[in-house]
Amino acid sequence: MAQVVGRKHIRLIPPYELPHLYNHRHCYSQVNLDHIDYDRFPSFHNVRVIDVTLSPGQLLFLPVGWWHHVTGLDISITMTFTNFVFDNDFYSFYTTHGEI
Repeated sequence: MAQVVGRKHIRLIPPYELPHLYNHRHCYSQVNLDHIDYDRFPSFHNVRVIDVTLSPGQLLFLPVGWWHHVTGLDISITMTFTNFVFDNDFYSFYTTHGEI
């Protein structure tokens, strides 16, 4: 992610946290990271969340498999680039792909 204008708040979760993410559809979680309901999602207490603010001129490398939640803090322009060595067809492993 290359931030050109404005700022973004990014919450990153490492892929090894998957058992605690309540993954319910494709690559989405039921947990609202803006307002985490620990009564409904008690295992999320164990999750390591890394908070980053990306400002103009900064870059963020997001490795494959890392969960992320992005909130715009300002009107912004962000450029993203992907470069997968292998085809990115992970959607074919999800039975709920057609529901998105």
